[in-house]
Order: sequence, then structure tokens, then C-alpha cells
Amino acid sequence: QTIFIDSKENVWIGSWDNGIYFLKKGSRVFKNFNRLNTDGALISDAILSFDEDENGTIIIGTFYGGLHTLDPVTKTIVHQDGEAFKSLGIETSDVRKVLVDRDSAIWLGSTDGLFKIDQFANKEWRAISLVDRMEKPGENRMSARHILSLYQSSNGDMWIGTRGAGVCHYSIRDDSFRWLNTNSGLSND
Repeated sequence: QTIFIDSKENVWIGSWDNGIYFLKKGSRVFKNFNRLNTDGALISDAILSFDEDENGTIIIGTFYGGLHTLDPVTKTIVHQDGEAFKSLGIETSDVRKVLVDRDSAIWLGSTDGLFKIDQFANKEWRAISLVDRMEKPGENRMSARHILSLYQSSNGDMWIGTRGAGVCHYSIRDDSFRWLNTNSGLSND
């Protein structure tokens, strides 16, 4: 489903039904992390996306298992299911894409919409839903909420690819969303 190379040049592979395969740089043997061998810390074996924060923590998006983090030293996996996630119903969401931006915020693109997540020094999390702000009147709401890809451009703006509603541009400077779709000249939404 996904391949990621971290800052230490280790390889992370997300499978559809057997969790994570990790290949340490210089090694020829993969280590596997799945629901069984992590004693349930990983609650989904379908891994859809990886990214890495400034501390080397691996951020993991899963199919109907929400967001997980993996400590780079201990290789301990934590399912992020605290109040910040439960209050928005994203603790078990279908996370299609995770992206750590240059300000260390985590952007979570799911089939339920777009969310921005911050972690503070005291290990507390804050999650913000951008679902309502991103929706454009008259657009297919379900298509606009189904996020498939995220990209941060050099000026800090976010580009959000959807399944059926086109591409959404979030301007950091203006704090605004703008849609690009067939009405804007794209050949397909």
C-alpha cells in the first residue's frame, strides 16, 4: 500500500493485511509489526500512509484503525485514541494520508475529511476538524471529504487531493480554501 524511507534511510512498508514491514538501513532482514505481535497496539493490519516528525517518531495512517505513532528508539506503537481523537470520531477512521508539515503539525486525510493535529511538549494532543471549512456549497460533500493525498508546497500551502471533488488548495497566508475541478479546467475531478 505504501513505502516510506525515514531520515535514517530505514525502509517502512505498509501492507494491506499484514501490518508494517521495517528494514533497518544496512540490514537484509525485515521486522514485521502487526496486530498479533504488538499485542493489539496496532489495531489495523492495513497500513496506508507513513510520515516522520522532527523527533524521528513515525506517524502511521491505517484503514479504519485511525492514527498510530511508533517510537524510533523503542519501536513501541501507540494507537492515538485519546479524547482529542475521540471527540472528532477519528480514533478509528480510515486514514488515507498523513503529512507532518514544516511546523510539526500532523495533517490527517481520511474518508471523513481533513484534520490538523498538534502535539504539545506535555504529550497532550489537539485535533482540529477542517471538514466544514473545506466543503464548498454545492459540491458533493462525501467526495470532498474523501481525502486521498496531501502535499505541502514550498510556501507552506497545502494541496489536498480528493476522490471525486477535485483538488483543494489551502492558503496559509489567507487561511482559506479554494477548489480546482472540472469547472477550473481539470479534465477529471
